[in-house]
Amino acid sequence: MLNVREKTKQPREPKELGQDKLASRHLKILIADDDPLVVRFLQRASKKFDKEIHVDTASNGYDADLKIVADRPDIIILDVYMPGLRGDELCRKIKSGEATRDILVLAVTGYYDESLRRKLVQSGADVVMAKPLEAAKIISLLEELAARL
Repeated sequence: MLNVREKTKQPREPKELGQDKLASRHLKILIADDDPLVVRFLQRASKKFDKEIHVDTASNGYDADLKIVADRPDIIILDVYMPGLRGDELCRKIKSGEATRDILVLAVTGYYDESLRRKLVQSGADVVMAKPLEAAKIISLLEELAARL
């Protein structure tokens, strides 16, 4: 289901985030999903990871693309099937851009299968996760992705 190693340790407490290289700034996340319930869920999970995290949202691929260029988030939680620009197309665009290739992408989909996972990884997704989403897993993946920054 995931494109990362499973971890058994508990997610970091938000105060620990300030002890590493992110201490001088707060993590910026863009949540790109056309389902408002999923967006709210991901916002809450992100705030549980770090209360000071900056979270922005986009409900379609075109808005996400504009926000990526304007704000350059550290991590994008990207729905694969959105109106406008699809998640795999946007991921490919992010990873091919000089200024955006270092942005980490967590791709989420309700239509998960091995073929789609390979396609997303080839497009540049750092992690692929199937819906339905679990808060503990999102927090764990945010911790892992933040450690790569």
